[in-house]
Amino acid sequence: MSWFNVTTVMNIGSDVFSPIKSNPTRISKAIDFWVPPLVFFTGTLTNTLVIMVMRSKHFRHMSTSFYMAVSALVDIISLLVPIPPHYLYVNFPHIFDSVRHVHVICSISHASGWMTSNLGVFLTVAMTIDRSLAIQFPLKAPTLCTVKKAKIVTVCLLVLVFLMDGHVAFTTRVVPKGVKAYLCAIDKSFSDVYRIFHDQYWPNIHNVFLMLSFTALIIGNIIIILHVKRSEDSKDLGEGAKSSGGTQSKEASSKSRQLSLMLVIDSASMIICTLPHTISMMVDQSHQSTQLSDNSPYDIAKHALVFATGFYLIQVNHCTNFFLYCLSGARFRKALKEVMCGKRQQNTRNSSRPPTSDTSAQPRSRLKE
Repeated sequence: MSWFNVTTVMNIGSDVFSPIKSNPTRISKAIDFWVPPLVFFTGTLTNTLVIMVMRSKHFRHMSTSFYMAVSALVDIISLLVPIPPHYLYVNFPHIFDSVRHVHVICSISHASGWMTSNLGVFLTVAMTIDRSLAIQFPLKAPTLCTVKKAKIVTVCLLVLVFLMDGHVAFTTRVVPKGVKAYLCAIDKSFSDVYRIFHDQYWPNIHNVFLMLSFTALIIGNIIIILHVKRSEDSKDLGEGAKSSGGTQSKEASSKSRQLSLMLVIDSASMIICTLPHTISMMVDQSHQSTQLSDNSPYDIAKHALVFATGFYLIQVNHCTNFFLYCLSGARFRKALKEVMCGKRQQNTRNSSRPPTSDTSAQPRSRLKE
């Protein structure tokens, strides 16, 4: 199929490779062209590694690790499904002129984008609350914060997200010609009842959930940070039992501190990358009727730039966890090394180690002589 014709590529290239001036359209086109491929491949690879590490023997038995693994899987889905159609449309819009059932593609990508984005936020809140409860009630943590309960919470969050955003899959349509910042939009003319729900209720429900999530994250992170600080202070006082039980307790405490620090950085990254687009969407709700019709071309270009920046900030957040975990978690780095090359190193040691049966047999034979 002649989708990627030379003329289209040259037109895109002339806009992207030209010097970036103070032109919102040119800047947004550069962002649309370069950021998605980088985010797509980097995020898919790094989140796969996060899942492998969190399912390793070092972390698999901890509820927080389960949340991190599920969150990484959600990040992969959020990159694999919504990003390709969006990237092709904003850079090669003529591709969709010959694509059948483009509304189906649009519905799937748009709904998955909304649901995975909100599910990622809720999962971060869930693991923050989980870690905070483990810190506040350490004696009840073995029964309160389990992998089984984390699975139940995850299923409940999936149902909640579907109830909040599932309607997007049935009301999404391809944008009218002339809209170039994104491919899909919700069709409010679906029915009068749905128009009222979309304009008056759904934005408020969505924003209330996000604000409650951000508040819970801030409170939970304060609890976790205070716990990490107390743990470091007690460590400096000289805690260090040399018995086997003391060593195991110290190792478990170290693992808990590492997970807590990784979670705090993960939450901070999520807030920084998600909040700008949330605020932008809230502002757009109050100007939606005049957003694309009454504004000047320059204002429309600025809106496209703001949308691209906020949208790709969320996508960048799907790629950063791996690097943040590597920077903040020594145990994560150790587990990653074992996952990547641990078996190979173990086989090398076993092959180079001399057999023990012969060496142990020699002194016994001499004693018998």
